[in-house]
Amino acid sequence: MPLDYIMALPKQIMKRLIKQTKQKISEIKKDEIEEAIIARKKELNKIGKVMEPEDRITIEEDLVSAAEVEEY
Repeated sequence: MPLDYIMALPKQIMKRLIKQTKQKISEIKKDEIEEAIIARKKELNKIGKVMEPEDRITIEEDLVSAAEVEEY
């Protein structure tokens, strides 16, 4: 039977699916993310600064792109 319409999911469900998908991809890329975090900490230590929690979130967002989440 042909499908001649597109099903739209409610925004709450889509947000939850996107969040879960990001978490799954982050688990897959866990080693890569940890290496990037360690490298960033070393950079900040050289200039006498401390890594903020926002820096970790930024690194994770950079390594797990929105396009990758959509594709997954």
